[in-house]
Amino acid sequence: KYLVESKWKEKLNEALSEYVGWDIASEILSWEWKVNLDGEKKEVVVFFSDIKNFTGISEKLTPEELVFFLREYLTKMSNIIMDERGFIDKYEWDSVMALWGVFWEVEDNDYLSACRSAIAQRDSLQQLSSELSHMLTEKISIRMWLHAWEVIVGNIWAKGRKMEFTALWDSVNLASRLEWVNKFYWTDICVS
Repeated sequence: KYLVESKWKEKLNEALSEYVGWDIASEILSWEWKVNLDGEKKEVVVFFSDIKNFTGISEKLTPEELVFFLREYLTKMSNIIMDERGFIDKYEWDSVMALWGVFWEVEDNDYLSACRSAIAQRDSLQQLSSELSHMLTEKISIRMWLHAWEVIVGNIWAKGRKMEFTALWDSVNLASRLEWVNKFYWTDICVS
């Protein structure tokens, strides 16, 4: 019985880690984990990013090239975010929304991790552009914005159909609108 339970816990950990990352999955499966999945107000770091001129880039690619490009880009960016203990909330085409401090109380290190992640993502683009130069006519650059404030985190769902763990509230909307600041100042990273 112990071996069977251990095997199933390992499989569950593997499946869950694809959703939230290895370190967060281990914490969720530990007995000490106490997160209210129905919704709670807490301070987190909200991160958004998108590729500059994504529409222009995507119009020059075949459907297969576009899917390949997005898969390569999102894998590289996601690895950086998750290596810095960020939780990827969602992808919307080329955009990424991630959260720090959502599964525990936000700490000083979470703010630093989010900022390190943004810098590492920006720095990794030169290599990615080089690797994909056979299909891209321009270098990839991204805009990122981070905002630390209170949000409501929890599950939203259509009962019995689909569930999504996410962050909601005005500060999430503010973070998503900070892209304008990057456009206005011609910057890559905006933090508030």
